[in-house]
Amino acid sequence: MGGKPVEILIVEDNYSFALELEMLLKELGYHNISHLENGEKALQRILTLPPDLIILDMHLKGKLLGIDVAEAVAHLSIPILFISVAGEALYNRTQQLPNSIGYLVKPVHPITLRSAIELALSGLEKDSLKVAKREITSPFILLKQEQTYYKVGLTDIVYAQSDGNYVWVYTLSERFFIRSTFKEFLATLPPRDFLQVHRQYVIGLRHFRSANFVDAIVHVGAFDVPLGKQYRESLNAFLGI
Repeated sequence: MGGKPVEILIVEDNYSFALELEMLLKELGYHNISHLENGEKALQRILTLPPDLIILDMHLKGKLLGIDVAEAVAHLSIPILFISVAGEALYNRTQQLPNSIGYLVKPVHPITLRSAIELALSGLEKDSLKVAKREITSPFILLKQEQTYYKVGLTDIVYAQSDGNYVWVYTLSERFFIRSTFKEFLATLPPRDFLQVHRQYVIGLRHFRSANFVDAIVHVGAFDVPLGKQYRESLNAFLGI
């Protein structure tokens, strides 16, 4: 799986408000957005094609309220941001859900929305690293390039290169340029799957092909990266020599 923009599902029966919300999200850099107007369709969609984040109105037309949908999909651990009018009586029920990340009152302020979504995505990334530690399939990290977040499979990362306060991340089919120190980026990677081979380079071990100790080069995927002297011991340990 290559990097793809974070997918957000809006469940809101007020079309004009949903459109306004979608415009706000796009201004914040989120472009992979879907919209559904009732709880029944939303529940079916979430169970068959789970999004990365759900923005959910607590009161919806139809048999299922927004809170009913949230309770039905709580086992999926998808972050849910609730939106409704002030003084909502169902607020206490949202507090009982482990995947509830907050409650916003209409009209929604862009800065408040941004903060809530970034909090949700931060939790999503932490959960992905927990998944990696438990050795469950398809762990991922979130990479923010310019104003868009991308979900990138850890197994797709071939190598990454430090470039000052930025990092180049090379996957099987794409390249990302993200704002991050190398130290901060390394901290997001599970150490059993990645190995730093140079002060500016880290490789995905599943893509390792060979190493030339004479020329100090590591062949990883379709790329060649430099091997630093102080990192040879770690590479030797990986190779069992």
